[in-house]
Amino acid sequence: MDKFNLSQKLLFFSDIDDTLMQTARKTDFTKETILWGVNKKEEPLSYMYKGTKIWLDAMIQSDDIAFIPTSARNMQSYQRTHFYRDKYYSSNIDMIILNFGAEIICNNTLDEQWQEIMQNSYNSLKLNIDNLYQNVNSLIEDNYSDGHGIVVKIIDTYYISIYNKKDRDNISKNIKLEELLKDFISDEYYLYINDSSFAILPKFLNKKYAVDFVIKKYNPISSIGAGDNTTDLGFMKLSDFYIIPKDSQLDSVSSTE
Repeated sequence: MDKFNLSQKLLFFSDIDDTLMQTARKTDFTKETILWGVNKKEEPLSYMYKGTKIWLDAMIQSDDIAFIPTSARNMQSYQRTHFYRDKYYSSNIDMIILNFGAEIICNNTLDEQWQEIMQNSYNSLKLNIDNLYQNVNSLIEDNYSDGHGIVVKIIDTYYISIYNKKDRDNISKNIKLEELLKDFISDEYYLYINDSSFAILPKFLNKKYAVDFVIKKYNPISSIGAGDNTTDLGFMKLSDFYIIPKDSQLDSVSSTE
């Protein structure tokens, strides 16, 4: 990967969802938009504003900037976005950070040094992911009746995803689920919240650790971080500058301070 000379570039670490693109439910279609992602059934799912594409393309076209998608998505989900499917973007993206930072992929190859660090961290867990999954399933079944519509999954062996699929717009149900999960989590884990989606992650699994690893490994000239969620702020603050989308969760937090 050293052939990409990242030490001679500005690194632009950016979250994807709700930062560069958003689902139809969150998109303002009075603005000009471009389809940017599909779901598992190949149906339209996420859109990017034309204005966002203009400045993103300007960055990607620069030989002095390396755009690094820094996402909670796993590879299968990332492959359903325009960043992967459009040859122009895929050929100009040399590094991606996926699964909340569990994977750093350089020129289509996992960074072995980072993978070793991650594996050692997972081996040190007192409560492993498989057992955590069983415990979360039991928690949901004990607190909700049949047909609750809450989906619990292990994502790529790295963390537990909990999604209020049936009633995603039911605020009171989401709040109840959030409180239930917060009371349940042990000291080894933390809770990620994004509307009706939740994730329970080991404390060492965070985008900020992967970004810190990349910055220290390549010592770039400068860096920018972009994100919408409060959990993105950790990696954003490692950068020299950061970008917060208007009306995002982070924008709302900063506007009240």
